Amino acid sequence: SKCTGRKKVVCIGINYYGHSRQLRGCINDVRHVYEFLTRHCGYRKEDIIVLTDDNPNHRRLPTSKNILAAMAWLVKGARSHGSLFFHCKSPSGSPRGRTRDVSGDELDGFDQGVLCFIYPIDYRTAGFIIDDRMHELLVRPLPMGCRLTTRFTHSLPVPVADLPYGYDTHGNMKVLVSRQAWEAKKSTADVICWSGCLDGQKSADTFQGGVPVGAISKLCQCFRSPLVGTVTEHSVTGRRS
Repeated sequence: SKCTGRKKVVCIGINYYGHSRQLRGCINDVRHVYEFLTRHCGYRKEDIIVLTDDNPNHRRLPTSKNILAAMAWLVKGARSHGSLFFHCKSPSGSPRGRTRDVSGDELDGFDQGVLCFIYPIDYRTAGFIIDDRMHELLVRPLPMGCRLTTRFTHSLPVPVADLPYGYDTHGNMKVLVSRQAWEAKKSTADVICWSGCLDGQKSADTFQGGVPVGAISKLCQCFRSPLVGTVTEHSVTGRRS
């Protein structure tokens, strides 16, 4: 993708206020991503939807309904060389939250939750969103040559959006879906997914200027350096220096 077409963004941050495992950096990360994309990557404010659990507007809360609607909005009208960005920062649930895979695409026999072991604020009544559903909404509708960059920061390193393969830090490809699901999960679009940590690790909040943040805020800080032209062009803007 040349990423010269329309740019759209969905940013989700869930601190789970009042929960026993409440986090403090998820919403701060969303604010930093929003600021970075609008100031440095050419994304317009009117083409960005932000869902956070501190928002007084119920239509901008990260409920299951609002998250699914935001996903549908993001890919609606997508065209070749468009540039779409989906960021989600929220706490993860326990492995007991995994759902038995019924589509036959998971190597370990379990689907991952939205937010991949992650739940919307109304998960107790609306449930969570499995990766099959995310693939159906975010990946399958995309035309050839459209760029979708997804950035998930969870406590656990799990495959998101049911992409068929990934790469480790050494550039080695690893298959993430079963053989029979390969054809159904592959895409002619340019889809990239970043996770918050390596396999065998856990992602946690840190501090930046005394403010609780996650890894993506540190990444945005690095992107503001002179290297921004060589780093962001590949994964966010599509430009080449």
